[in-house]
Amino acid sequence: MTYKASKTVLNLLILYQKQFGHHIDTYFYCKYLRDRHNITYLCWDYLMPKDAMEGINVIYISRAGNLLVRNLRYIRAVISYLRRNSVDVCFIVYFRGCSLLKLLLPKKNFVFDIRTGYIKQNVLSGMIYNFFLRLESIFFRHITVISKSLAEKLKLENKSKILSLGSIPISDRKGDFNDVKLLYVGTLLNRRIDKTIRGLYAFLQKNAAAENVIQYTIIGDSDHDELEQLKGLVQKLNLEKHVHLLGRIPFDQLKPHFDTHNIGVSFVPIIPCFDVQPPTKTFDYLLSGMPVIATSTSENKLVINKGNGVLIDDTIEGFASGIESIYKGHPQFKYQEIRSAAQRYHWRFIVDDLEQYLLSVCNSK
Repeated sequence: MTYKASKTVLNLLILYQKQFGHHIDTYFYCKYLRDRHNITYLCWDYLMPKDAMEGINVIYISRAGNLLVRNLRYIRAVISYLRRNSVDVCFIVYFRGCSLLKLLLPKKNFVFDIRTGYIKQNVLSGMIYNFFLRLESIFFRHITVISKSLAEKLKLENKSKILSLGSIPISDRKGDFNDVKLLYVGTLLNRRIDKTIRGLYAFLQKNAAAENVIQYTIIGDSDHDELEQLKGLVQKLNLEKHVHLLGRIPFDQLKPHFDTHNIGVSFVPIIPCFDVQPPTKTFDYLLSGMPVIATSTSENKLVINKGNGVLIDDTIEGFASGIESIYKGHPQFKYQEIRSAAQRYHWRFIVDDLEQYLLSVCNSK
């Protein structure tokens, strides 16, 4: 992987209302840009433990009051900072009302970044959210979007740059496995993970010989009771020997699980609100050399091929079929080749691309 060092030092302001360290994308932007540029990160104070990163100036803004009050307070803080400091580029991860910054400070270099569209399942709310997101984008000359699919959905494909999602290798293990050890890592909220458990049950009903060679570990939780529901389902189907529900595990403690599993599960419902979002864990699995059973979302179809996994429907039958394909064909997957081919999704490469874009914005007139 080539890396291009820049001789120009930027004064970069990153605006994201999520507290520093709690959003993976901006965390890695800071991590890989901090040695070459001066970075300030301005966010809300969620009163959570504060992460620190050497070389990053983090400014916290109070979230007291209702949404309107705290949004106006945040915008005032941004305007004050931009007026008092020399900033070459202000990188805005979209928040409601951010277009006021461009209207009030039209000569500043802004990048309007879209990390997500509306990802809940209320269609009307989604249409309204995406409408106002696109409306605010009109005021900005420089726009980045997380995926081509989302850019097309928002009708921004002709005026935006794709700034992809990335990952880092979580496991560097060598060698292949004889058993099939499935791993799902991610939120349980609205992901219909019960279908994967029922799919495993359906597969085992048809493939008794696989009884002793298949394990499925699920890591993740939600704000609701999905985890308890899944535990009840596992008991109901008598799958305690095969399915292990571990709850949430911090990112920096995932390595042992990636070291001991050999098949990733990227199960995202194929519905409009998820279809255009790149699933983070697809990249995590691939960069760790793991083939992936992935639902056929628009974004997964751009990544998964016969050399690194299998695409499935988001159904019980689809997951059972995916397991069967992996069970019969997993010895053909070359783990080192999967890891090598996935290097273009490494965060360092993504951030290198971002750096070149920010430099071009700084130099634009």
